[in-house]
Amino acid sequence: MKTSVAFAVNMPEKECGINIKYCRLSNTNIYISSYLSPDKVYMENVGKCIEMIKEYLLRFDFQRSFLFGANGGLFVFCNCVELALRESSEIFPAIDILLEMLPVIEENFPDKPDDIDADAIPEELRDLIPLLNEWAISDDQEREEKVDKAAKATLTRLVNRVAPKLDAINKYLDSFGDEPLSEAATMFASLAELVCELQLRK
Repeated sequence: MKTSVAFAVNMPEKECGINIKYCRLSNTNIYISSYLSPDKVYMENVGKCIEMIKEYLLRFDFQRSFLFGANGGLFVFCNCVELALRESSEIFPAIDILLEMLPVIEENFPDKPDDIDADAIPEELRDLIPLLNEWAISDDQEREEKVDKAAKATLTRLVNRVAPKLDAINKYLDSFGDEPLSEAATMFASLAELVCELQLRK
């Protein structure tokens, strides 16, 4: 999994520089990156992500759970989510929670495409940019295979997020007139096509 956020729960991750106390959630410390903390977008994303997955973090019950202890925790950084558990702990309860939580992070905070200039995208569509790498699929067969493999809940969240902005996407595409669509616009067109197909499946 690739993500655009980085933080640690219950204990810092010093090797990656995630060592600044950010907040407390049910008596559990959450740490952020000392390298990225000056970045306003990073700080906004961390806050949004923690709010979105709060219910899952509370279910881990870091302070009282036999799974973690004082030296255990959860780390979200670079391209992975990791759990640090007690050596003798039963891992399956934590894995079950993690599998429920991962799609929320993946869909809302993936790595953003490096080659897309957000300033060239209408402001109302910029929050959809993180979805483009995974869901802007122009090839019909590849798109169908992607949908068939995706969980129903994942597709529902995708539709709920993109469908309200289909008119804005069409307006953006129409703004090119007779000119060729930019690469970013082409990706938005593919994303819109996918969501429209998902809506017809209901």
